[in-house]
Amino acid sequence: MLEYQEVTMPAKKKIALVAHDHKKAELVEWEERNARLVPDVKEAGYTLEVKIDGAAVSLTYEDGVFATGATRGNGVEGETMIKLSRLGSATFETTDLDRAIAYYTDVNGLVLGARESGRAFLASKTGLLAITLEQGGEAKLKRLAFEVSPSADFADLARKLSADGVQSELRSDAVPGVGKVLAFDDPNGTTIELFKDWKYLGSHHQVFGAGPLKVGHVACVANDPKAMADFYCRVLGFRVSDWVEDVAVFLRCNPDHHTVNFFRGPKPGMHHIAFEMKDFAHIQNACELLGQRKMPINWGPVRHGPGHNVAIYHRNADDQLVEFYIELDQMKDENLGYFDPRPWHHDTPQRPKTWDRKAALNIWGPLPMPDYLR
Repeated sequence: MLEYQEVTMPAKKKIALVAHDHKKAELVEWEERNARLVPDVKEAGYTLEVKIDGAAVSLTYEDGVFATGATRGNGVEGETMIKLSRLGSATFETTDLDRAIAYYTDVNGLVLGARESGRAFLASKTGLLAITLEQGGEAKLKRLAFEVSPSADFADLARKLSADGVQSELRSDAVPGVGKVLAFDDPNGTTIELFKDWKYLGSHHQVFGAGPLKVGHVACVANDPKAMADFYCRVLGFRVSDWVEDVAVFLRCNPDHHTVNFFRGPKPGMHHIAFEMKDFAHIQNACELLGQRKMPINWGPVRHGPGHNVAIYHRNADDQLVEFYIELDQMKDENLGYFDPRPWHHDTPQRPKTWDRKAALNIWGPLPMPDYLR
């Protein structure tokens, strides 16, 4: 079975069933029944949706981007399409495997969980696989892996993807700690892997370097952020957290404000990868470490607008941007529709919105250095 999440339809958007009421009198009586449940139904108007094979679906678009899809359910409690639980790991191609491993173990603070010919697998200190490195001809992001429910049926997921025009295949790449994956490409050319079976690569590791808690999100450059948002929302069940005008979009698949985000640009590819830290003292220790290594902090410390995370940025051994962050906004209750209140929020409550480009950069902190912008 697919993994579904229950959603509550607003009063004026409840899905009601018209079975075989063909006569006008029967339709009037049907409306009267609805009015007894929702008094303002007559003024609210109706939206007719095609019912195929006994299943009705309500699709909600926000600012032209797919936000939620729900089956009829009982008319009030519907079910969304596909739900991802978290970003599990990212796979990178690197031109120098040894150099990349040295960065991720000695500076970033991951643990080398396993190594084989041309590949290395790195875990966080909690034991979760975070980064896979593969020897290749260029430095680039290749794959993102997302967890789905243990009860998810890959065959059903593949059929759902096919219905959306997405071709997928079941793979077993013998990645330590991860079982079979269902793989397909997003419109940017990044391979997406869905997994459900996994195990820890050890636990309570003693690490060198910064030692993040987890890989939190990945930001990419795309020719059309709106098209990317539509794909991730329509196909994978993401929700839009924020826009920055029409140049950037932030998408969530769990309480975290964003798990993926897309910036408008001419050359599709990864913009940065972000790792969550424990607290500001952890961020400060990372700053000291980067200073000792003579690795410039090219932006931060700064508190961003969208997400309100406190962050610092630097470049890794493959010249890719890496973010360490804390205090990312949390949408703990989707039905409430606002982020968990924090004293640094300017909006009360803080809801998803479209930000002005200048206001989005910083709540406080310096502007990005030229090294960040190149």
